[in-house]
Amino acid sequence: EIDRIDVMASRQGASKGLGLASGAYGRGARMVTHASRASSTPGCREVAVVGAGAAGLVAARELRRENLAVTVFERGSEVGGTWVYTASCGSTASSSSAYHIHSSLYESLRVNLPKEIMGYSDFPFLDNSGSRYCGHAEVKDYLRSFVQHFDLESMLEMNTLVEEAEPAEGGKWRLRVRPRGDQEGHDRVFDAVVVCNGHFESPKFPQGVGRENFSGSQLHSCDYKTSNDDRFVGKRVLVVGMGPSGDDLCREVAEVASKVYWSGRGFDRFDEERLRSVRSSLRGNVILRGNVASVSGKVVTFEKGSEDPVEVDTILWCTGYHYAVPFLKGSGAVQTERGRIEPLYEHLFHPKFGPKLSFVGLGFRILPFPFFEIQTRWVARCLSGRCSLPTEQEMAAEAEAFYGGIEGEGARVDMTHCMDGVQWDYLDRVARNSGGAPKLEDWKIGLYEINRVKKARHPKEYRDLTLPEEVPLMEKGAARAQSFLAQLQEL
Repeated sequence: EIDRIDVMASRQGASKGLGLASGAYGRGARMVTHASRASSTPGCREVAVVGAGAAGLVAARELRRENLAVTVFERGSEVGGTWVYTASCGSTASSSSAYHIHSSLYESLRVNLPKEIMGYSDFPFLDNSGSRYCGHAEVKDYLRSFVQHFDLESMLEMNTLVEEAEPAEGGKWRLRVRPRGDQEGHDRVFDAVVVCNGHFESPKFPQGVGRENFSGSQLHSCDYKTSNDDRFVGKRVLVVGMGPSGDDLCREVAEVASKVYWSGRGFDRFDEERLRSVRSSLRGNVILRGNVASVSGKVVTFEKGSEDPVEVDTILWCTGYHYAVPFLKGSGAVQTERGRIEPLYEHLFHPKFGPKLSFVGLGFRILPFPFFEIQTRWVARCLSGRCSLPTEQEMAAEAEAFYGGIEGEGARVDMTHCMDGVQWDYLDRVARNSGGAPKLEDWKIGLYEINRVKKARHPKEYRDLTLPEEVPLMEKGAARAQSFLAQLQEL
C-alpha cells in the first residue's frame, strides 16, 4: 500500500468553423461567467494571447473576467494546441508550412493523471469514456467544450501566424501577424502580450554523443506515432530517456521489437526496490542501461564502464524539447539558448516589461491545467490593476538570485522550469500574490501525490489501478462534477 499523503506537508515541502464539441458538457450550453467589476488600469486594455492551447484558452477566459479586450492568435485551424492529434503531425512532417502545428502525441497516448484533477477549477472533466486516465481525443474535446461553454469563440483568430512581436512606443507591443493565405503580414498594436505557445515542439537531442554518426534509423519521440513501423518491428531498438514518453514508448515498442535497450541517467539514482519494480513491469526483451556515452555506426556505448556496448538498428530519442519563442527573437527581450526562458520573475513575468510580457505554462512536472489557470489569474489581475508587481529592479534581482542558486548548486540549467517538489508552494505563492485568489484545493494535491507514488510502484498498470487511498478524494471529484452538471441543467 502507498503511504498516507500528508497534503499540508506536501504544500510546505515540496467562432465560426471551430466545430466545437458538446457531448456530456451539455449540448452546447454556455455558462458565461461575467467579467469582474474591476476596471483596467490606464494604458492597458488590449491584450494579445499567442496560442490557443490549454494555457491560451484559460488565459483568454481570465483576461476577459478582468474586463480586458482579448485577441487569441492561433496559427492552426483547431483549438487545443498539443492535444490536436493527426497522424502526420511530427516535427518534420510539414516543415514547408509555417502554419503546420506540431503535436507530440502518439496514437495510443493516455494521460498520466486522473481526470478528477486535470480540469480547470470551474469546468471539471466529465466521464465520457469510463476511464480515469483518458486518451488524447477526450482532452481535445474537453478543451473545445471549454471554448464553447465560456463563449470564447469571438476572441479567436484561427489560422493566423504571429511572425514578430516587439516593443513599440508608449509601452505598447507591435505584433506582425499573417493570416493563412495572405502573402504578407500586417501590424497590430496591443498593450500586453501573453505567450502561451507551449514547449513540446522543438525537439532536443543529447550533445556530443555522435548522434550524427549512427548508421541505423533514428527519430525523436515527437515523430513517433505507432509501433507498427518498419523501424521497430523485429528490430533492436534503443529508447533514450526515462520521462513519461520514454516510459510509455519503451513498453509499446517492446511488444513488436526483438530487443529493447532502455537508457536513462536516472536509473543510477533508483534504489533496489524501485529498480525491481521497474524491471518486473517490463517485458523480458527489455534491458535497462545507463546514460548514452557515444554512438558510432550501429554501436552504442554507455557511461557506466560496466555496461557492454550494444548494437542496435533504431534509436528513439525521448529526450525532451527546447523552449522556443521565434516571434520574439528580434526583440532581444528574452534568451532561450540555455534551456530556459530568461530573464523571468516567478517563471512568468519579464522584469523589464512586467505584466505586459508574460509566459504562461513554462513549468514541467506539474498539474498542467490548474497550474495554467492560477498563473493566468495573476497575469490578468496585474493587467487590470487589481494586483501589482515589484519594481523592475526588484524582479530582476530576484530572478538573478534564483538563477544563481541553481548554478551554484551545480544543477542543470535546462531544469530551471522544473516544478517537481516545489509546485504547491509556487502555486500558493502565485494565488497569494493574485490578491487572495483561490488556491488549489487540498484534495487535488493529495490525489496528485498518490498518483505520483502509485506510478512509481506500479509503472505498468497504474492507469487501470484504483487504490483505497484514492477513493475518498475521487468522491470529492465526483461531487464536483455532479454539482457542475446540476448547474448545466438549470440553464
